[in-house]
Amino acid sequence: MDFAVPAGNGFWVAAQAEGRDGARAHTTPVYVTRNGLRFWKYDSVEELIAKREASLAEIEHIVAEAQAGRNAEGKPDASRPVTELAEQGPALLKLVQDARQIYAGLRTPAEREADVRR
Repeated sequence: MDFAVPAGNGFWVAAQAEGRDGARAHTTPVYVTRNGLRFWKYDSVEELIAKREASLAEIEHIVAEAQAGRNAEGKPDASRPVTELAEQGPALLKLVQDARQIYAGLRTPAEREADVRR
C-alpha cells in the first residue's frame, strides 16, 4: 500500500489482516506526530488534570484525618493503618506536591499548542 494521509494534529494507525484460513494479525500502533505537538488527547487535557488534582486533594484529606488521629467518622482512631498513614503522611504529601507540579507543568504545553490545534 502506498498512500498519503495529512498529519493533522497527530494520530495513530495500525493494520489488521485476516488470512483465508481465518488467521488474524494486528500490528502495534504507529504514531504520527507533528513537531511541536505532544501526542495526547488534547481536548481532554484540562478535564483529566482536574480529575487527578481531585484525587490528590482526597489523599491530602485522608492524610490530614490520619494525622489528626480521627477516622472517617471523626472518631478517635488508634488503628495501625491510620497510625502508619499519619507517620508516613509528610513523605506522601511531598509526593502529592510533586505530582501537582507535574500536572501544572502539563498545562504549559497545552496552552502553547492551543493556537496550532485550532
